[in-house]
Amino acid sequence: MLKQAIIIAAILSLLIIIGCGEDQLYAPGRGTLKIAELTSSVTEIDSGDTATIECQVEYSGQESFLSYTWSATNGNIAGNGKQVVYTAPEESGVQTITLTVTDGTVIDQQSITISVKAISSMLTVGSNIHWPAKALDDVLRYEVTVDKVSNTKVELKYDITQDQDKVDTFFSITINGTTVLNKKAIGGFIPSTAERTVDKIDVSNVMRAPGKYTIEFSLELTNLVKNGWLLNEAKLLRVEGTSRQIM
Repeated sequence: MLKQAIIIAAILSLLIIIGCGEDQLYAPGRGTLKIAELTSSVTEIDSGDTATIECQVEYSGQESFLSYTWSATNGNIAGNGKQVVYTAPEESGVQTITLTVTDGTVIDQQSITISVKAISSMLTVGSNIHWPAKALDDVLRYEVTVDKVSNTKVELKYDITQDQDKVDTFFSITINGTTVLNKKAIGGFIPSTAERTVDKIDVSNVMRAPGKYTIEFSLELTNLVKNGWLLNEAKLLRVEGTSRQIM
């Protein structure tokens, strides 16, 4: 009996040793991870402008295991994964955008800087107002008095939210009867959350000097929905003056 017990114990010990050896043989090794490149579409932008930032990663394992975390000292980041869009803050300065990549075990981090220049002058055309929804061709109209043009490049920035309307639309802008934006598709069809459109256009060709200008923001509606679309804000950049809504 003692001999049998010794033999059984020896066999069990051998199996344990073999098992440990197999674990070491087939256990996944520690992967190598490196952010090989981190680039921005621009290195200098005006406040409120956007830059596309993307990375290239070298990884010895399966890329689906990787997670990407983006952060910025100031400003906003939209998106995830290898490419994001950075929106600069209103104030000037050098902003740092940092990317951290990890598979849960190994980790790498890299940063990039973007110089932000504040726009010295701007004119608020209109803000926090819904389109009236009284006709399918829905219009917000403003009379703008420009006192000073501080730069040869004048831009019109707009920020619109699809509020209560559940159907997308076409958005147009005219200045003194000249179309500067023609039927831009905005919004979504039955969106799960309020769709927001923020963009800007160059209007230097129609706004070169001080004077009075009529600006119309038009929507081509499918249905008349109260509080369907909200103009969060529209601004003229690099000009000074006043604005009033006209009917």
